[in-house]
Amino acid sequence: MDFVHDRNSSLKEDIYSLWFQHSEWTMMAFTAVVFENENKEETIARLLQNPVDFGDFLRHFFGDMAALEFCKLLTEHLELAVELVEVTISEDTDRADEINKRLFENADEISYLLSTLSPYWHYECWQTMFYMHLDLAIGMAGELIEGNYEKNIEIYDMFEAEVMEMANMMIRGIVC
Repeated sequence: MDFVHDRNSSLKEDIYSLWFQHSEWTMMAFTAVVFENENKEETIARLLQNPVDFGDFLRHFFGDMAALEFCKLLTEHLELAVELVEVTISEDTDRADEINKRLFENADEISYLLSTLSPYWHYECWQTMFYMHLDLAIGMAGELIEGNYEKNIEIYDMFEAEVMEMANMMIRGIVC
């Protein structure tokens, strides 16, 4: 995706698109892993394009170093999330606990980075949002693994709404 703003694109639309794609491809990747879909690798690869797209977007506002660091941390976030689904399926609880711990540490790192980029982005606010994001993602994946599809969809709806709140917070930090 090219996030150079022109007359046909707005900052809000770009941020909403990035966060919506984040939620959408996360759910698709979880589904591909759980059901061992033939397109699993391609779906995960597309999911991992999201941090690159975020980096390309953020580069316009915060420079190369911040964009690269955000891309690195968000890639780690997504890789860990997919790995957590895989080890949960395999019932490796020790590894799942390690990954879960690392996911929350990664959320702290992302929150800290964002808090350094804009005076309108506060560490505690981002941390709260990322923790909620992780709780919902873990719940969504768990329900999918257990075959509780209605509950999975219910949690996905909350996940998607929460991601849009993250988008709103990002917008406020850039336009203020």
